[in-house]
Amino acid sequence: TRELMTRMERDLQTELEWVAVIHYNTEHPHAHIALRGVDQRGKSLRLPREYVKSGIRSRAEDLLTKELGHRTIDDAIEAQRREVDQLRFTSLDRMIQRQNPAQADSFIVRCDPAQSRAGSFSGIQQQHLAARLSKLEHMDLAENLGECIWRVRGDFAEVLRMIDRTKDRQRVLAAHGALLSDERLPFAVTSFRDITRLQGRVLAHGQEEYSDRMYLMIEGVDGKVHFLYQTDEIQKARRQEQLRVNSFARIEKQFSEEGRPSLRVEDLGDASELLQNNAYLRNEALALTQQGVSQVERTWTGWLGQYQEAIGAHLSKARQREHGVRGRGLAR
Repeated sequence: TRELMTRMERDLQTELEWVAVIHYNTEHPHAHIALRGVDQRGKSLRLPREYVKSGIRSRAEDLLTKELGHRTIDDAIEAQRREVDQLRFTSLDRMIQRQNPAQADSFIVRCDPAQSRAGSFSGIQQQHLAARLSKLEHMDLAENLGECIWRVRGDFAEVLRMIDRTKDRQRVLAAHGALLSDERLPFAVTSFRDITRLQGRVLAHGQEEYSDRMYLMIEGVDGKVHFLYQTDEIQKARRQEQLRVNSFARIEKQFSEEGRPSLRVEDLGDASELLQNNAYLRNEALALTQQGVSQVERTWTGWLGQYQEAIGAHLSKARQREHGVRGRGLAR
């Protein structure tokens, strides 16, 4: 870290005042550096945009290469293999992002491992890219159009970085009882147009570092962790001190007489207390029965598993009542 800051002083032609701390709270130990925004002449310190974007990273890579040596092909292949399923922005994602130079809302990526020689670095890399695109599809960030062609959301990189930051926040939120119910829960990015009815436990609120957009993270009863940007309706609910961490939220899309969509946002209170709300559980069980669902098994741990158990118990009672009615009917 000291060497990197010395290199930066040379690049920027000024002495820098800084402090740093090493963190070991993720799978990759890393340093956080706080830099005073004044140069040695007492003027505001201005860092060129391109230097922030890639210059500092390039200097750090040079230092690491000098210390560790160049990565072998086997090292690079293994690193890419580990990146396929990671819930963060990776070097594979950087390759995908290069296919969107115009920064469009969505873009096309062609990835066909069969076009490269089997066993070659290029061929293995294409396999990893195809697997990564499949992972992005699972997260609703990409769509397989067939014929080795994918449509990728233009903001997928921003979303992945948001997920990574939110995972770190979850470690901090652990002290306040807002942990994920189960680490196996998949992450999904839910847009306004995707919402019909979303229910679940509020895990976190946050703000995008680069866009300043506010977002909400909900552990849905559908078994997904939903990331959604906050609409006017959600922000209004928050101003009314609703949607606090660990409360149970219901968000439904509704339409005006003119056909204009909006969201109806409800806060049903503490998520743990909801598990004792027989009226709610009975209504949800009835709705599931009408959809043809007769049984819900516990597949997750934590709060979500307890929710599944509670719904399952009310479904069982509904079946018993139905059998009782049928039995009396036959007796007549």
